[in-house]
Amino acid sequence: MDNWIMAQSINLGKQILEQPFVSSLGAICMMIFQLGFGAVPTILIAYLLYVTLIALDWLTGTSAAKKDGIDTSAYGIDGVKRTVFLLCLPVLARLIDLIMHSEVIVTGVVIAILARSIARSVIANTKRAGWNTWLPTWAIEWVSAELDHKDARAKQRLEEITKNNERGDV
Repeated sequence: MDNWIMAQSINLGKQILEQPFVSSLGAICMMIFQLGFGAVPTILIAYLLYVTLIALDWLTGTSAAKKDGIDTSAYGIDGVKRTVFLLCLPVLARLIDLIMHSEVIVTGVVIAILARSIARSVIANTKRAGWNTWLPTWAIEWVSAELDHKDARAKQRLEEITKNNERGDV
């Protein structure tokens, strides 16, 4: 078993090295990640929780968009840009902590604020996707304003898509 894992690791390493751009980008990202989050386990765990919430937001959001009939590639591209922005904010906060020698204060506050907002979005998207049987009623009530906003935006996007289809602007 150990030999198989070693062989697979070597094979993966060879494949990555054949792509110099990918390997360079990966090395830079790992250095930034290690500098920013590797030294403080609490922040690393908080950041991983934050990344998991973003992944859940993508999963529930795309499912809700498909159910509503509003999933388009342009909307998805905007979502990628938004996700990159959201992933960079805690990194920026961590760099501010490092500059100010404030340990994890700025990073913790930024991650907590963003995670709360994304958690609300996940719950609202879960309801919109029709998966709300697993959610407690207090959670649905907590995100009622978010649900109203998402429903209104979905109706508006559906109208835009319908108009574009009628004009042939697919």
